[in-house]
Amino acid sequence: MDIYPGPISRWRPPVGDGARVYELHRPQDWLELVAAHPVEAMRPHEGWELPGPNQSIEGSGLLDLPQQKAAGSELSGHILPDWSSVAKSFDAVHLSWAGFITTEGYVIAAGDRVFTMLRYWGSERTHWLSDCFGEPEPLEAPVLSENANGDLDSSDPTNDQSRTT
Repeated sequence: MDIYPGPISRWRPPVGDGARVYELHRPQDWLELVAAHPVEAMRPHEGWELPGPNQSIEGSGLLDLPQQKAAGSELSGHILPDWSSVAKSFDAVHLSWAGFITTEGYVIAAGDRVFTMLRYWGSERTHWLSDCFGEPEPLEAPVLSENANGDLDSSDPTNDQSRTT
């Protein structure tokens, strides 16, 4: 079932041949991206697994686990990618399924008591930083095996001017 309750149509924005896409397949790829385009995190975030004013890892048992990569006890800095800087070198950053599974929430040492961590991407995905697309192309109407909400519109968007617009 689709979240949007209206008619469903699909379009493919073709990516230009010269698109520069940085691939994230493992934690080292994230670290290399951050190291090449670093920016210090501006403020603590309640979802960080790094120690900060919003949470305590004391008594959690995480620090007792050998070679764990979910928490750190001594933090002097948290760096992230400077997306404006990344956009000068790449048109997109693609997080593969392997990258998501191995990197999401993984605390990575990026220097002396400085850490980085990829968070909140949620799945395999591409973060587009510039418009490197051609003219969008309509695709066939989706076929749903369980049309629970009855909102499937199988009209061809290429022949329906209001939907094309």
